[in-house]
Amino acid sequence: MLILYIFLLFFIACFNNADYPTEIIDNKLETKYDKAKWILYELNTNYNNKEVFTPNSTILNGKTDIDKIPFISWNLDFFGKSIVDDTVKISFYYRDDDGHMITPNTKYSFHVVGFIKDSVHMISAGDVYFEYEGLKNNYKPSDFEEVLKENSSKLDPWLFREAKKRGIL
Repeated sequence: MLILYIFLLFFIACFNNADYPTEIIDNKLETKYDKAKWILYELNTNYNNKEVFTPNSTILNGKTDIDKIPFISWNLDFFGKSIVDDTVKISFYYRDDDGHMITPNTKYSFHVVGFIKDSVHMISAGDVYFEYEGLKNNYKPSDFEEVLKENSSKLDPWLFREAKKRGIL
């Protein structure tokens, strides 16, 4: 009976962490991971007309029938993490349903979130840091919530669960 109980506890622990990559769990970064992912959906949506981008058709392997797709519909997958001193960087990339990496053809495209002590930064491809709070001043946070509510059927599954968890949906 004791062995069954231990197995059950182990199974529950594994199931609860199924949404996180091993290196996120090993470094106890689950909260930062969720925050980073949410921020990327939020900023990429709000900085790019609140809804859509046109993907690069060569990256989509000739799927030219895809025109404008909401950021909120794409899978945002973990790419990697870096921890140096007091800085944690978590990287993601968008992918289509076939698993191909997508590079948005937009003026702004954020993929990396950095946590430096208590502040949050967006990190560009050239390793330029933009403070998240400063970027947020360019739109109302409720704009993103409205996009989520109006397009709940189009949301990426993780984003849908997170919006429900946050009480938005």
